[in-house]
Amino acid sequence: MLTASATFGPRAMTAVVSHRGVLYVVGGFDGKECLNDVWASVGGQRWTRVCHGAPWLPRHSHELVSDGSRYMYLVGGEGSDQGSAYNDVWRSVDGSLWELVCVEGPWSPCYN
Repeated sequence: MLTASATFGPRAMTAVVSHRGVLYVVGGFDGKECLNDVWASVGGQRWTRVCHGAPWLPRHSHELVSDGSRYMYLVGGEGSDQGSAYNDVWRSVDGSLWELVCVEGPWSPCYN
């Protein structure tokens, strides 16, 4: 175990990716509400919130992938309202600034 208690609180259905040597924890569900925050760590011991409220709607059960070079991409997910599934696509270089790539993908709204 690298750390017994990360700076961010307990959360479920979050997304995690390793992007350009940094681990990112993005969104999720804290037991009361969906989240749209972003946390980053080099090595997993110390975590820093790099974005308090991203421009994408708070969500859980989304996908987060790195293209291996410039961007990480957030895709889909589900909001706090039951049945509010998304099919949008967002990207970021460092987790602090996010850019909308696609409002609605050609696939049905979905969550993992």
